[in-house]
Amino acid sequence: DAPGKELLDESIVKVNNEFTNEKIKVAVSLIKKEEKVAETAALAEAPLERHHVVAAAIVRIMKSRNVLEHNSLLEEVFRQCTLFKPQPSQIKAQIEDLITREFLKRDPDKRNVYIYMP
Repeated sequence: DAPGKELLDESIVKVNNEFTNEKIKVAVSLIKKEEKVAETAALAEAPLERHHVVAAAIVRIMKSRNVLEHNSLLEEVFRQCTLFKPQPSQIKAQIEDLITREFLKRDPDKRNVYIYMP
């Protein structure tokens, strides 16, 4: 196979015992499929935890302010989330979720203003 490609089940790897070079060292590491599965599972759980962090920040902000405009809420969430920088679309999705769960509601006159519902 060409260098840089992934190893497949059909790939054949042979050791060249005659290869010698003082400046080049070859390190062969074992490939473990179990570790890759565990890593992808851990990465998949991170966004779920982030949803809770973002939702909690939104509720804390709205609880203290009661009424807040969309852009101001985004700025406050960015300020409070210090572990990671949430995407605006992620924040918007959490706002919509909180509206459906009746933590927040939209102002009837101004669509970009949110009201906290105690």
